This record gives sequence, structure tokens and C-alpha cells, in this order.
Amino acid sequence: MRKKFVLSGLACIVVAGIAFAEQGKGDVADENLIVVQDTKPAVKFSVEKSDLVRFTGSGIAGADISAKVEGPAKIVHAYNVRTLVNGRPLIGAGVKEFIVKPSAAGEVTLTITVKSPIPNTPPEVSKYTFSVE
Repeated sequence: MRKKFVLSGLACIVVAGIAFAEQGKGDVADENLIVVQDTKPAVKFSVEKSDLVRFTGSGIAGADISAKVEGPAKIVHAYNVRTLVNGRPLIGAGVKEFIVKPSAAGEVTLTITVKSPIPNTPPEVSKYTFSVE
């Protein structure tokens, strides 16, 4: 009796493990990612409500990079980016990427502020404006 109980318990664990492993498999949703590479933030562009928009802020090592969004969108992810060359990190650059998800039609403004770790250095502010259709 005890042997059947143990075997049935193990069977349940195996079935649950297989079901859990299968959860990660399946179709991956395709999404459009708009990558903004303009160095002149005054350039306006438009995106669809279903798009994701990626912006990059960069400064010297130790810089504080932040972003603020105004309008019908929100920052859904912020990544500190570490670049490797020949398996080694590049030294001297601080990079942060922001993924913005529109929520409705309208105009969106994203402001990226880079504060230098060097005292008495004014922050660099870049404003990007785009419309959501």
C-alpha cells in the first residue's frame, strides 16, 4: 500500500514537471520594436499603438541616466546596457535603454536626462516627441 502511494506521488510530480516545462514552449508573439537612433531629438515620427519604442541614453561611466514620459505611453522596461568586445566589457561608457509602450493615440514626449558624475557639470537633456496613431 505504501509503495503504491509513493509511486503515485512520484507520477504526479513527473506529470506536473512536464506540464510546467511545456508552459515555456509555444508561439512567441511578434511585436514591432521601433529603434530611435536620431542624434537630433527634434525629429518627429509616428508609431502605432501596438508598437514598442526603444530610446538610448548614454554618458560617461558613473553617469545617472533617467527618463520621463509625458502623454499616452509609459516606460515598460529600462535596461542598463553592458557592451562586450572580445568577451571583455568596454570601459568608459554608461548606456541605458528605455522601452516605451504607447497606450492610446496622441502625442508623447520622452525626456532623457544624463547627469554626469563630475561635480558642477550641467545635465544633458534630450527630448523626443512622437505621435501615436
